[in-house]
Amino acid sequence: MRTVPPMLNDIINKRHELVLLADAIDWQYFEKEFSPLYSSVGQPSVPVRLMIGCLMLKHLKNLGDESLAKAWIENPYMQYFCGMRCFEHKFPFGPSDFVHFRNRIGEEGFAKIFVYSVELHSDEKEFKNELIYDRGGKGRKEIKGVQILTPDKPKKTDTEYQKRQKRERFNSRAGIEQIIGHLKTDFRMTQNYLHGVKGIQINAFMSATAWNLKKSKTIFLFNCYSPFFSKSFLH
Repeated sequence: MRTVPPMLNDIINKRHELVLLADAIDWQYFEKEFSPLYSSVGQPSVPVRLMIGCLMLKHLKNLGDESLAKAWIENPYMQYFCGMRCFEHKFPFGPSDFVHFRNRIGEEGFAKIFVYSVELHSDEKEFKNELIYDRGGKGRKEIKGVQILTPDKPKKTDTEYQKRQKRERFNSRAGIEQIIGHLKTDFRMTQNYLHGVKGIQINAFMSATAWNLKKSKTIFLFNCYSPFFSKSFLH
């Protein structure tokens, strides 16, 4: 006699951080963006939400392909995050499917995932087309319309206001060194096994996405529990 697997909604805590995060994400946005890239013939592909959810969890939890699969089959919250309805005892796809998905959506697709993660916890919708680098940055001054800025001596034509603006921008770059360290150690930015320049960019996008998702989780948890604590303090 075959047993029916339990429904995830019956066994999870609805206030768990991954549940709050999963319910806040507009998964239909990703479906609309990436479904046209799938073929309507041949073997069915891994669902978009399942694939993106697993990629997010890899960086959010700092897991490799094998360790993700092991954690996923033990964790109902990971499964809920990826859109499962019932508890699964087997990971639903193989490592090669990650490769196919990366090739399918490309660098542009991962950029969309990153931008969405920014907008998830921020009202700021405008992005400056510039990248501020440290003094070690050499080479090209512009890539795909994005200006590459490095600290340099002020120009003779710069006004005092322009000099002050430049100092503030480069000082802000120095202020995020600690964040970059967290991205490297906690969100797999240094553990890049993807090939080529595109692979480096894709890995950086997903590491930064995980950082943004962590910030969103903190906000959602605070909003979820703050009314409870407010009532407790009042009494």
